[in-house]
Amino acid sequence: MIGLATLATFDLVPEDEIQSILATASPVSCLLDPLPTWLLKKLAPNIIPVICNLCNLSLQSSSFPSCMKRAFVCPCVRKPIMDQDVLSSYNRPISNLTYVSKVLEHQSVQLVFSPSVCISCTSFD
Repeated sequence: MIGLATLATFDLVPEDEIQSILATASPVSCLLDPLPTWLLKKLAPNIIPVICNLCNLSLQSSSFPSCMKRAFVCPCVRKPIMDQDVLSSYNRPISNLTYVSKVLEHQSVQLVFSPSVCISCTSFD
């Protein structure tokens, strides 16, 4: 018997939670970010309602926006002394998401692991 957990109910994300995530998240930018993270944080009071709405729409539709699924991927050398011209010197690729994607991901994780979330399990025979 295989069980499948589905998200049955959840509360809408309030703007103060997005504000908290923006305030505590590291200000690291990605090459795909449309504006630098420091500027996004500075404009936070104007941008938080948009990010909050995007997060809530994503959760309600059970869909992550396609434009947020892009990542900048760069290979990481296992050890600095290894030959960078040899493919086997590389461990695994590092994926850098846009800052807003990371905020949405962080909020989704908080939501799923929140004690107020009702998760129903369906079993299949």
